[in-house]
Amino acid sequence: MTTPDAAPDFETAMQRLDGIVRELESGQVPLERAMTLFEEGLQLGAQCNALLEQAQLRVEQLLARVDGSTETQPFETPE
Repeated sequence: MTTPDAAPDFETAMQRLDGIVRELESGQVPLERAMTLFEEGLQLGAQCNALLEQAQLRVEQLLARVDGSTETQPFETPE
């Protein structure tokens, strides 16, 4: 849950971004609204990217070896 001034969490931001894309793809959005949605989408995309980068750094820290070196492994989703 987020406070009104807090940035949305990743899942909330992605849901909103998906809604923006669907609305823009509908072709029924006036130009001013489309520009506002586009700007919001860019901001949400940047937030999601930052959250993913933070998650990647956290995973790398969790994979740190005892000798101080890190072992990075590509993230793979189960198929």
